[in-house]
Amino acid sequence: MRRHVICLAAVCAAAVSANAYIIDDFSSGLDSWTSTVILDNDHDNVWNTAAWQIADGTLQLNTTTYDNIQQYAMIRNGLTLAADHEIQIELVRSGSGATQDLGLYVGGTAPATDVRRDYISVYGRNDGQLFTRGFDGTTEYGHIGWISPAYTKLFIARTAVNAFEAGYYDAAGRHVMVTRTPTTANAATFVGIYSDVRGVGVLGNLDNLQMWSPLWSAHTPSPTSGNLAAGTPLGDGTVNVTLDWQAGLDPFNEAQVNGAITKHYVFMSDLPTDPNLYYLGTVAQSQPDTNPATSFGTVTGLSEVTAYRWAVVEALTGYDQQTFTAGVSTLDEVDPNNLIGPTWTFTTAVGVDRRLVGEYLFENNFNDNTAQGNNGSAAEPNAPTFSNVDALSGSGSYAVFDGGDFVNFGTAAYPKAGTFIYGVGAGLEEGTITCWVKATKAGGLLTNYNDGQTTGFALSLAANGTQIDTRMNARGESGDVGTVQGRPGKTDFHFVTDGQWHMIAATWKWGDTMRVYVDGGQVASVTAGTPTEFADWQYGVVLGASRNATNRNILQDFYRGALDTLRIYNYIRTPEQIANEYYTTSGNKACTDPSFTGSAFNFDNSGQSYCQVDIADFVVFAENWLLNGLTTGEQM
Repeated sequence: MRRHVICLAAVCAAAVSANAYIIDDFSSGLDSWTSTVILDNDHDNVWNTAAWQIADGTLQLNTTTYDNIQQYAMIRNGLTLAADHEIQIELVRSGSGATQDLGLYVGGTAPATDVRRDYISVYGRNDGQLFTRGFDGTTEYGHIGWISPAYTKLFIARTAVNAFEAGYYDAAGRHVMVTRTPTTANAATFVGIYSDVRGVGVLGNLDNLQMWSPLWSAHTPSPTSGNLAAGTPLGDGTVNVTLDWQAGLDPFNEAQVNGAITKHYVFMSDLPTDPNLYYLGTVAQSQPDTNPATSFGTVTGLSEVTAYRWAVVEALTGYDQQTFTAGVSTLDEVDPNNLIGPTWTFTTAVGVDRRLVGEYLFENNFNDNTAQGNNGSAAEPNAPTFSNVDALSGSGSYAVFDGGDFVNFGTAAYPKAGTFIYGVGAGLEEGTITCWVKATKAGGLLTNYNDGQTTGFALSLAANGTQIDTRMNARGESGDVGTVQGRPGKTDFHFVTDGQWHMIAATWKWGDTMRVYVDGGQVASVTAGTPTEFADWQYGVVLGASRNATNRNILQDFYRGALDTLRIYNYIRTPEQIANEYYTTSGNKACTDPSFTGSAFNFDNSGQSYCQVDIADFVVFAENWLLNGLTTGEQM
C-alpha cells in the first residue's frame, strides 16, 4: 500500500522514510520475489494449490486446494540483512483457521524444496498469537511466544555478524521475543516472508516490507548511553561533558553521511524529574561528507553524579528551517519529518571518592583504622593517656587529655586539600567530623592552620559566656568557608559541668551550608562561602589543641577531658545518619526538630522532658492555670 514517505534524493531507488526505507509496499507485481515450499508435511510431492497475490496494496497467500501442511519461504530477490540492520513488516491478521501463520524469514542458505534449515522466523497466527522459531543448521529451535500483544509490525534484527533478535512493535515500542546466536552461522542472505498453511483460504495481509538501521540516524554517542561516570569533574561539584556522535549514514551508500542532512539539533534534559529534553544548540553538517564524526563540544556546569538524557535531531533538506530557544524549546516541537535519533543517557562522574577518610577509636593507641594510615604516636611525651572507666557503649577505651596533651597526625591527615582542581576532594571543601567528648575544659579538638589567613579548620569547644558551644571554622586561600557555633536548647545542658558523654559533629560544603550538631541534633547553621582554593598542609593536623595565629608551631587552647570515636569524612553526612549514630551509641533519640508541632507547649526543656511534650510540661502549665494580668480600666 503506497503511502507518503521522504526521499533522500531527487530520484529514489526505494522509498525512504525518516526511520526506515520501504523495500516493497506491494502496490505492483511480485517479479522480484521467489517462493519455495520448505516443508511438505507428508513428503509426497503433492502440492497445495496456492498463489501469492496482491490485493488492495497488500500481500496475501491464497490457497484454493489443500493437500497437507506446507510452509513457505517467499524471498525478495537480492535482499540481504547486514549487521546493525533490521527488517520489518506490517501484518494485519486475516484468513481462516487458527493455525495459519504469516511473518518474516531471514536465512543463510537458499531455500530448497521440502528442506528446513538455517533460518529465523517471526510470525503472527490468526488467533492473535505471536511466535518465533527457526533452524540452527538442520536443528529446530522450537516455538517461543504464545503471546497476544496488539502488535503493529514484526521485525528480525541482525545485531552482529552472527547474532539476531526477533520480536514486534506495538504502541509502547520495540519488544524482543528471542535472541539467537546460531552455531551454524547465518549469513542472512535470503530475506523475505514466512508462511505456514493449514487449510483453504486467503492468508494475509502483509504491507510495507522495510529496512531500518540505527546507523541511518545519529548513532554511536559519546558518552556511551548508560555511562555511569561521564565527563571531567572540576572538583567544585560540577562536571564538564563533551557530546560526540556519528552522523546518520546514507541508506543507499553507508560509506558516506546522508546527503540530505544539513544540520544537527542537540537536546538535553535539565532536572532529573523533568521528562522534557530542551534545546541546547545546533551543529552544521557539511556535504558531501564521508566522515560521520560529529561533536557538539563541551557542556559545562553539569552536576556531579546526576543522570542526564540527550538526543540529536538531524534536520533534512526542506525541513531544516525551524528556530529554537535554548533551554526553552523541547524535543517534541521538532518537525517529525526530520531524523529524530534515540534518547541516550549518562550519569556524570563523581569528583570525590566519597568515603570515611579517618577513624580513631583510641583503643590504647592513636591509629587510623582506615586505609589512609595517618597514625599518631602514643609514645610522644605530650600524648594523652587512655582509660576504660565509664566508657561509651561498645567502646573499650578512650583518650584522656589533661589540658596540655595533644597528638600530631601529620600533614597527610584529613581533612586536607585534595588533588582535584582548586585543591578539593579530600575533606576541606566538603566534609564531616564526628566525635564523642566528656569535657572538663573547653579547647581545640581537631584543628590545623597554615601560616597567615589561609587554609585551615578547627572543630572545638568554645566558651560563650558561662556556657560552652560546639564551634566549627574552615577557610581556604581567599576567604572563609564559614564559622558556626551553637549548643542545644536544653536548659540544664552544659558540656563541662554535667559530666556526660556528648556526641558532637560538624558538616560543611563550600557555597552551601555549614552546620554543627550536638547529641544527634542540629544546633546551628550558616551559609558557607566559596574560597578560591585550598592549599596543602604546612603543619600536621592536631588533636586536643589549636595552633597560635602568630606562630603556628606554638599550640594553645588545649582541651581537657575524655574523647572517643573520632571520624572524618570527605562528604556531608546527612542529619539522619548523624542522628542514627548518636542513637546507636547512646540509646537516646536525637532532637532533630526542636520546632516540632506542639513545641509551643514544651514548657520544660530539662532532663528527659527536653524536646518533647510530657507530664513535666503539664506540671509547668498547671502551675499557671487561670493566672492573668490586669488591663487598663479593669474593675477591681
